[in-house]
Amino acid sequence: MGGRLRCDDDDGRATFTVELPLAPAVGQPHVTAPVDDAAPLRFLVVDDNRLNVLVAVKLLARLSPGAVIDTAPDGAAALARVQAAPYHLILMDMQMPVMDGEAATREIRALADPARAAIPIVAMTANTDSADLQRCLDAGMNQTLAKPVTALSLRQIVRAHLGRGAISSDKWPRVPAT
Repeated sequence: MGGRLRCDDDDGRATFTVELPLAPAVGQPHVTAPVDDAAPLRFLVVDDNRLNVLVAVKLLARLSPGAVIDTAPDGAAALARVQAAPYHLILMDMQMPVMDGEAATREIRALADPARAAIPIVAMTANTDSADLQRCLDAGMNQTLAKPVTALSLRQIVRAHLGRGAISSDKWPRVPAT
């Protein structure tokens, strides 16, 4: 992959450094949401497809045991949930009835409560061409997550927006060694 692996030995203690030239993730710079260690993480999964919701909920529950995971079948229901309760991260489908993900994101970003308006929103979408990805970012989403969602991709999203402590790191998924 064109990277480097270095091992430094200091008095019998080895330190390994791996450098890989990876492309940056698609997304806007974001501010890490404050995570209250005493309160459980709160996620909102917004999708009209029950199977997609089930997969995301199962992965989040395994990734962050004890988290509160709410769901909404469309953008309008998501907006109502965000107005009623705080969330650390929202996973938002783009194409839904009633209100799509783009419109819901614009509404959330326009909320009077600055904390709720700034919740990280990640688009879950099967449309990964550059025009669709740009629409997500233009609507105010922080990043995109390609469907089908995998454990590794979801872990990277949660870690990017909520930090390493938001993940039950002793469980999974680990990047396979090459």
